[in-house]
Amino acid sequence: RLANDSSMANAKVRKQPSWQVKQVKHLVEQHVEQHVAPALFERGLELESVQLTPEVAKAVGNFARLGEVTLASGFDSGDHQVILELSAAGETRTLPVDVVTRQCEQAIFLTEGLEKGHVIQASDLEFRPIPSERSNPHMLKQVKTVVGKELVYMAREDQPVTQNMIRQPLMVRSNQTVVVEHISGNIRVRTYGVVRQD
Repeated sequence: RLANDSSMANAKVRKQPSWQVKQVKHLVEQHVEQHVAPALFERGLELESVQLTPEVAKAVGNFARLGEVTLASGFDSGDHQVILELSAAGETRTLPVDVVTRQCEQAIFLTEGLEKGHVIQASDLEFRPIPSERSNPHMLKQVKTVVGKELVYMAREDQPVTQNMIRQPLMVRSNQTVVVEHISGNIRVRTYGVVRQD
């Protein structure tokens, strides 16, 4: 199924007829990175490389000799293939361009802004893909390590959850009244106290 969306816009190519295959390959790679990579990312995939055969590069170069070339691309989610459509001087040709992809890492993000001291629930969280260049070893990737923990400081919506943001919930807070119990053998003494600090 060919998926076309706003991230797969057309690109005008203005090059001289003396194109080399290497130049063409670079241009197509650039187009795919700009217009197809966002659609891949929405599917949890990251663009690793673009495989442009010499035959396809030559075909693009031949079209360029006809005048201005329009590149339009779509992503076939079935076999991870980019469909490159070339248009120049009233002629159109469709060529396949293979891309190598990898699964994006998934990290845990907050679905809404939360106050300091909030005990995190599963409904506060969602998994989202993250590009490898934004990956951080402190980002948490397992829900069980986050649910039930308390926020150390106010966190904004769409913020990735990191280890330094959370802690075990405080048992007691400053100025709270608590029961103090002392047991020694068969003797149990119970009294009340006011907590001096969290």
